[in-house]
Amino acid sequence: LAGVLLAVFAAGLRLSPRVAVFGGLLNLVLFGVLLGVEAAVQGPPSSRSVPHMVLMAIFLSATTALAYIVALRTRALAVEAARDAVRLERSRRSIESLLRDHHDLRSALTSATLRAELLEPSPDEDPDTPEGLEQRELVDGLLADLERMRTFFNDIKERTFRQLFEPETLT
Repeated sequence: LAGVLLAVFAAGLRLSPRVAVFGGLLNLVLFGVLLGVEAAVQGPPSSRSVPHMVLMAIFLSATTALAYIVALRTRALAVEAARDAVRLERSRRSIESLLRDHHDLRSALTSATLRAELLEPSPDEDPDTPEGLEQRELVDGLLADLERMRTFFNDIKERTFRQLFEPETLT
């Protein structure tokens, strides 16, 4: 009896509600066949055994219903897990793309910094002239802006890595 009930319940873990119902109905039919064979061999059932047979039929029906519910819930969990896996993979690809773009941007910032440093007045020029002071201010401002951009993008990279590798909390 326990083996039959376990088999009916395990049918619910197959992710198919149809298979769970089919397994339960098949067990109910086989129970009916078993009762028919017993009646053919031993004669009609006694009034004492009828409640046991009804209780067994109710028990098999309840187990079938439970297997159906388990199959529905198991399937829903599997679909949800698959969707989460797809979302996670898409997120990882987006982050990898962002990090590649970050690398390209860092290369461009380094190139712009080198070019800005080339704009600095040479030591041969008189830095105290108004043009020299203005050029120096422009170069210093440009270098400061480039450094702020580098810091900003490094902060984005650190936050991205932190979010990527920190364990997700279940909500």
